[in-house]
Amino acid sequence: MNKILGVVMIFIFSSASAESIETLLADGYEIKSAATVAAGGMYFILQNGADAYFCPALDPSKVMDCRKVKAGNNK
Repeated sequence: MNKILGVVMIFIFSSASAESIETLLADGYEIKSAATVAAGGMYFILQNGADAYFCPALDPSKVMDCRKVKAGNNK
């Protein structure tokens, strides 16, 4: 699980697209993974087909904008 989160975080910095989690869920994305952080935050991974988004939350009640994740072989 931690390896997946680390890989996702690496790819997120190459992304320029941001969406709200509400919009993504309404568009058919599903929460595929979630992880908590010792400081109290959370991370969500939403996916729809080959597209995925990384959604950080400072606390469980406030999810920040989600960033589109690019695969390593995409140009």
